[in-house]
Amino acid sequence: MKMPQPPFRMRREEASIGSLGKPDGNLTVVCFGASAGGFDAYCTILGLLPSDTGMAYIIVHHQPADGKSLLVEILPRVTDMPVILVTDRERVKADHVYVVPAGMQVTMDGDQFRIRTLLKTPGWPKNITIFLQSLAEDRRKRAIAVILSGFDSDGAAALKSIKDAGGIVFAQEFRTAKQPDMPQSAVATGCVDRLLQPAEIAFQLERIGEERARFRNGPGEAKAESILPKGENQVSREKMKPRLAYIKGSRGKGASAGKDVGETPSGRHQESTGPREKGPFRTRGGLI
Repeated sequence: MKMPQPPFRMRREEASIGSLGKPDGNLTVVCFGASAGGFDAYCTILGLLPSDTGMAYIIVHHQPADGKSLLVEILPRVTDMPVILVTDRERVKADHVYVVPAGMQVTMDGDQFRIRTLLKTPGWPKNITIFLQSLAEDRRKRAIAVILSGFDSDGAAALKSIKDAGGIVFAQEFRTAKQPDMPQSAVATGCVDRLLQPAEIAFQLERIGEERARFRNGPGEAKAESILPKGENQVSREKMKPRLAYIKGSRGKGASAGKDVGETPSGRHQESTGPREKGPFRTRGGLI
């Protein structure tokens, strides 16, 4: 039997709507973008996240237009948050997980998701990029992009928009991704704040939720430099060049040969960037 939630939990669940029905600019929306291999990462992250972070989560996944998303049936087994198949004008709520239907393009519009038929374009889909661009414009510093396992580079083109708006970008650590193309492409933009394993992504999201809940009703948001150690608030292109070059050279043979895609030319694994710090998480826009 579940215990009743204290009053402040109820207010957090209603955080999607401000007074007079206006969108709540304080609601953080987290987008998980992935394709091949993303399912395991979704399950790990959502399985570790508490159900009351005060943030909303949406999964934008590459899938056949005529397919059926099984995520809405499977994910409730790993999370206590409601898992919702998005409909047009779906009102976004904190502590909910949203899944985009197959064959549909989602965008963010105030306190609502808007969906339309996904247009076929040459090459790989760009539905993650399109959503992230709308998320950056709408949520500004309350936008978080999480790029997970997948083919090609979808999502990467929108990461500068997320960072310019003051948002946060995480990418999945290469050696834990079944298909590292999307995380690699994200890192190559120079806009990734942290390169992390799925469990570490859950840890960081939980911490961000805690900090944002703590300061939501405060007198104001402090302006400060990043709390991360100098040089580690972003995963730079220069820092990642040797690793990206090694992976590019071993693509197509590394997996079959049993090689770890996270292995460096020296044969040693490069750890995820930065320790697990406690305390407020800060971005260019200040305290988040």
